[in-house]
Amino acid sequence: MLLGRSRESGSRSWLGPAVICGAMAGLYLWFVHAYGVNVPFEDEWHMVTLLASVHHGQLSINMLWAQHNENRMLFAYLVLLVLELTSHFNTTVEMYASAALLLAAIVLIWRLHRTTAGGWSWGLVPAALVLLSLAQFTISLQGFAVAIYMVIASFALAMWLLERSSDRPWLLGLAVLVAVIGSYSSIQGLAIWPAGIAYFVVRHRSQRQILLWTGAGLATSALYLVGFNWALTGGGGVGSALSQPLLSLHYLALLVGSAVPQSSLLHLDQRTLSVLGIVILAAVAAIYFVAYRLRPAPEMAVAIAIITLGLVVDLLNTLGRAGEGVPYAASGRYVVFNLWLLAGVWLGALEAWRLLRKKSAVPTLALSGAAVLVGLQIGLSLHSGLIAGQDLHKQREVAVRLVAHYANSQPALVRQDVYPSYSVFVERAMILRHLRLSVFARVG
Repeated sequence: MLLGRSRESGSRSWLGPAVICGAMAGLYLWFVHAYGVNVPFEDEWHMVTLLASVHHGQLSINMLWAQHNENRMLFAYLVLLVLELTSHFNTTVEMYASAALLLAAIVLIWRLHRTTAGGWSWGLVPAALVLLSLAQFTISLQGFAVAIYMVIASFALAMWLLERSSDRPWLLGLAVLVAVIGSYSSIQGLAIWPAGIAYFVVRHRSQRQILLWTGAGLATSALYLVGFNWALTGGGGVGSALSQPLLSLHYLALLVGSAVPQSSLLHLDQRTLSVLGIVILAAVAAIYFVAYRLRPAPEMAVAIAIITLGLVVDLLNTLGRAGEGVPYAASGRYVVFNLWLLAGVWLGALEAWRLLRKKSAVPTLALSGAAVLVGLQIGLSLHSGLIAGQDLHKQREVAVRLVAHYANSQPALVRQDVYPSYSVFVERAMILRHLRLSVFARVG
């Protein structure tokens, strides 16, 4: 009888959080459905050359391994090609694939956190809402972003496998394989390795496991850099970032703070977001300190891994892009990993509060501050995301007409709404028309 009541109570404890998160997931999918437009945009035009190579039987491993800016996208290219060949290069199909990868990652992280930290289903809701934020509209409404969401899904699956590898060592090998897939989908995937090290350390795993994982990460990173052309990365590179430390720190602060959308509602400009970024970075330092002082603190493992992922991605971004100027940090394409960083800060503050609330009032104040940040992000992202989605939809509809009538399109409009090089645009639009892909798939 008591067991039956316990199960019923446990079921009810899941119901409320599941309904709220399910509703947000539904809103996210509706957002993609309502504002996603089937037309190649910027980086997606690179796929036209790969599709043409497949059509002519000329696709090679060298083409799949070649750099795209600073990225090695071998596995992302393979997934994108499968999606594009089966959908006639319908970029909205890729957007739904990205949404599916994001949802899978959130479910895995939710289950992993419950395994390592126990119950607290309601405590996970704010993190899930941040991760499903409409503030990531720039990425969620671009098919090429499958690469980014492959990194996120690879991270979540790798951590889930690492947790289970203590009594099943072969799962460590599988986790390594998943991390390699993430690493060779986009450069941000290299952050999975330090995130895994942090997870192992907080979970107090054996030195052997840590060394094996670290060795695999170093080997993956070394292979990534073989033949790497630094001139293709843009942004001034590492030298530029290190030579201007104050500018780079400002860039990093704005990058982190951009998880909270700029909004006219509260007059949140870039300076304010930089201050918020400093606050979030201070919270990150405090959570690392608490995890170190309480070691082993297995309840904080998931939060530490997520924070490490986001922080390493931001450091890589700063080293590679700070030369573009501080305002570049507010670009919407970089918000995804900072949403994960903010979610990690919430989970870290929550676990620190659970562990230390009886000893001091500080954890309660810290959790309250984290709640304000998370609430601010969730509330503002609904407003700004919907407005931006509408604007982006209008822009993409213009792009559809420009591509469909490429021979008569105005170069200035093409460079503004479709692709920066008009001559390359015309050349690749001709290929799309010949292969009846994308907007030309509609033509009978």
